[in-house]
Amino acid sequence: MGSTSAVVAFSVAAGLEIFGYYIPWVDHLLDTIASPSAVIAGTIVSVALMSNVDPFYKWALALIAGGGMAGLMQGTTVVARGASTATTGGLGNPLVSTMELIGSVLLSVFTLVLPVLAVLVLAIVMLFAVRWAVRKWRKRQLKTTRVMATG
Repeated sequence: MGSTSAVVAFSVAAGLEIFGYYIPWVDHLLDTIASPSAVIAGTIVSVALMSNVDPFYKWALALIAGGGMAGLMQGTTVVARGASTATTGGLGNPLVSTMELIGSVLLSVFTLVLPVLAVLVLAIVMLFAVRWAVRKWRKRQLKTTRVMATG
């Protein structure tokens, strides 16, 4: 992975992926492929980084922490794009993709420069995402309860 040809290949692939996010049907195709791939890659990278750990615990922790976090992050972007598609007919997806790109670049820089700050930023973002999802769920539950009470 350290050779010049590998860096060029990965750079071209990354550029094509970023470009693909601005074409709605390619965007959905990439999400379909990336969702299971993110969990697998997160698990494998986590296993590769652990040493001197019992294999059972290594794989369990890697699947839960690495694969789970990668799946959660990928799921968050899929939900954001799905909501954008549902509300804007796909016209808002380039904005969502741009925000995702900016966020991933900033988070990558943070992890290299300020690892503790990156964890805090990620925790805060996840806190707001969970709070938003819980509020949305409660609104639906309240609406369902009101409909049942009147109907």
